Amino acid sequence: TQDIILRVMADVPGRLVSGSFVDFATTRNAALDLEKEAVFSLMLSGDETLEAPEALRAFCEEHQNATDGAYNIAIRNGGSLWDSARLTRTSAGWRYRGAVHEVLMGPADEIATVRVPRAAIRHEITDMGRRRERYERDLKLLQAEREREPMNPRTVFYLAQTYDCLGQSDKALDLYRLRVQMEGGWHGGYDPLH
Repeated sequence: TQDIILRVMADVPGRLVSGSFVDFATTRNAALDLEKEAVFSLMLSGDETLEAPEALRAFCEEHQNATDGAYNIAIRNGGSLWDSARLTRTSAGWRYRGAVHEVLMGPADEIATVRVPRAAIRHEITDMGRRRERYERDLKLLQAEREREPMNPRTVFYLAQTYDCLGQSDKALDLYRLRVQMEGGWHGGYDPLH
């Protein structure tokens, strides 16, 4: 990927930075820490494509002096559609939380409420053969996160989901039951409404 970027963008000013993957929140936050010159940062994963980039550009130009810290963009995956906070104002101090299935939250635990109109991110799973490898990696990251925060409801839920995807139904069921008994919100294990 880096070779392609260097070749395709050879005449474009900028720099390519690489680092080690720790977990999703830590690694994405490191990327946010690098970006201080731009007004906005757009976070995409390797299996995602931005649709209607002109709509995103127009939105950014219209909102460059607004005060919102982050904005949702519609995510399309097959027939499903949902919002995900992917556009961040670099000066606003928003951070990702969660080792896996990370969520972007503001300094006071606020969540993005405004969606960028007309733009979308298409999410396609391009390598079905690597799914088990991904679930096994996610399992290790979530187990480590649960050791740090044993009662984080979001971690418990995604750990149950991961066990389920790996065919370990008994472990998944135990964690689903625990999650149902837990109090707390969804975003990062913190409920910004309480």
